[in-house]
Amino acid sequence: MKSKLKQQIVTELDLRQEAPDLVGPVGTFRDDGRSTAQSMNEALSSRDFFLGLLENAPEVFFSLTPEGVITYINPAFETLTGWKRDLWIGRPFSDLLVNQAGVNAAHGCLKFENGRKSRVFEADILVCGGGSISAEVSVSFQVTRGEFPGIIGSVRNNTDRKRSDEAHTLQEKRIRSLYEISAASGVGIDTQINETLKTGANMLCLEIGIISRIAGKSYTVLYCYDERGVVKQGLDVDVEKTYCKITLAADDVIALDNVGESAYRNEECYRNFCLESYIAVPLRINGRVFGTLNFSSPRRRQEVFAQGDRDFIKLMGRWISTMIERKRAEDMLKDKEQLYRTLVENAHDLIVEISFDGRFLYVSSNHKEILGYEPEELLGKNSFDFMHPDDRAGTMSAYIQGFRAGKAGKAVYRYRHKNGEWRWLEATGKPFRTSSGEIRVIVDTRDITERKKADEQIQESLVRKESLLREIHHRVKNNLQVISSLLSLQSDYAKDEESLAVFYESQSRISTIALIHEKLYQSRNIDEIKMLDYITDLTRNLLRVYKDFGENIHVQINAYDISIDVDQAIPCGLIINELFSNCLKHAFNYPGGDNPAERARNKVSVEISSDSDGILTLSVRDNGVGFPADIDVRNTNTLGLQLVCTLADQLKGTVELRNENGTMFNIVFPISTKKTGAQG
Repeated sequence: MKSKLKQQIVTELDLRQEAPDLVGPVGTFRDDGRSTAQSMNEALSSRDFFLGLLENAPEVFFSLTPEGVITYINPAFETLTGWKRDLWIGRPFSDLLVNQAGVNAAHGCLKFENGRKSRVFEADILVCGGGSISAEVSVSFQVTRGEFPGIIGSVRNNTDRKRSDEAHTLQEKRIRSLYEISAASGVGIDTQINETLKTGANMLCLEIGIISRIAGKSYTVLYCYDERGVVKQGLDVDVEKTYCKITLAADDVIALDNVGESAYRNEECYRNFCLESYIAVPLRINGRVFGTLNFSSPRRRQEVFAQGDRDFIKLMGRWISTMIERKRAEDMLKDKEQLYRTLVENAHDLIVEISFDGRFLYVSSNHKEILGYEPEELLGKNSFDFMHPDDRAGTMSAYIQGFRAGKAGKAVYRYRHKNGEWRWLEATGKPFRTSSGEIRVIVDTRDITERKKADEQIQESLVRKESLLREIHHRVKNNLQVISSLLSLQSDYAKDEESLAVFYESQSRISTIALIHEKLYQSRNIDEIKMLDYITDLTRNLLRVYKDFGENIHVQINAYDISIDVDQAIPCGLIINELFSNCLKHAFNYPGGDNPAERARNKVSVEISSDSDGILTLSVRDNGVGFPADIDVRNTNTLGLQLVCTLADQLKGTVELRNENGTMFNIVFPISTKKTGAQG
């Protein structure tokens, strides 16, 4: 793909070389004394730079013809959808969109009417293997020299955000439904409870809803909603034979989505009633259990009970407990108002109602516990006055954008505690319109201060650990250099050239390992080594060590900016050390002695490359006299080649020798599973 795009750029520049003003891929180049070839080279370099950014960007970018046909997609598209991007070049962009609304939006985005230059829309993107993901698509028209050559755009995955919004909307809908039941005028308490059971069953996608009364060992059905008509109000059975026994034992919410495969499959209640799905919570009045609220079905749930389901039935449990407790009261209107407040006050989050300009109209009582304020202290005051000045503008903007879109506005900000401390809050504000037309906002806020502190502590801990690792690498490098220095001192006592060579080889191997730790100490990423820099420094060191052999040798290094982890970098470095030093010592020992003409063309190259399957190839090549034909690489008495074979085995790789116009060693091995892939 990169080569095709580069060729396209070169062709474009060639076609324009006769023009006095050269329009390049990133701007206009005028005749200012520079040659056209120089301008073209600069344009091509700039285009390559921006192409590199696109090719490595984590977000999906694409370009289209004016008709909506895909002309380019970056590699992030494959990560997002699982499709190979080559399959989509030349196809209409609308083929990627699943829902009809998205297709219509895709066609509309090509018109750019009324002077519009860009637009954003949501659509479901088709993924490889079936299914789709929700995405936000941004498109803009592209203008070059007054013409409209095409459209550029991006795709952002917003599946998680939509799920979060849907979960929040569902909980909001559930709470609102309970409030609407309690707020209905002229409806008796019994009707409200029955409606609550029906609403709860529908919200939880279950068929049966029961409120029971527990007295001793007796289980009595007080209220019942049953689509099948099997369970009747007033049914009285032994509590030990019912699922209620499980609920009472847990003394909390119990949620079972597949009883037949759970630990309760042998219980008498399962044999008697065969209910596969069951969720329940104990009901309390004045702190004592008087019964249970449960919803169930003889069918297994398609999805497991979520935390939102647990929170919902717990909220309903409190609500129903209050309803039954208040049933004895004389003033039903007052009890209904108190019921709504009970729902809000029992929530763990801070709940407020504010006017459109930010004034508090209602404040939940748990503000005293969490922020130190009595509700009366806040009523009538502006909520934004308590926010941190640095967070105020962003929070107001988030809310306003949500209001305009008719959706919940979300924000994270700091809020002043009564004692002056700043607390981190996470809030969701949902606007609504009263019967008189006034816009108000319900804001659900959660204290996330401890979570923020924990995140900061984790980050600080990571920084400290990284600093410690860098220090360890630094000390290891220093210790290895001390060993190398000791070997250098010891080599002064060597009596012959063979012993001296052994010292040199040992020093170079130690320096190879020390260089790894030096690179890790200097690197921003202490988990991996950039091979281009490492090989460059390694070969320079070897040329200094073997200066008597390395004169007039041209060294070429090709590593394509590949990075590998330290566990593979050390054996790779040692292999390069052995093969490169062998080239210096033996490759250019021409028969008949030194020949200046031969010496002028001496060349050694070191290359490491990768393929799409995660296989790395390390090559060390020279154009010297060639490797002796009578020596078996796998069966030699020299320590260097033995070490190369051993290290290749350690890398789970193979060693290949080629004797063509010199000597080439290829070490082929898989990249470590610690990395997701090599960069190239």
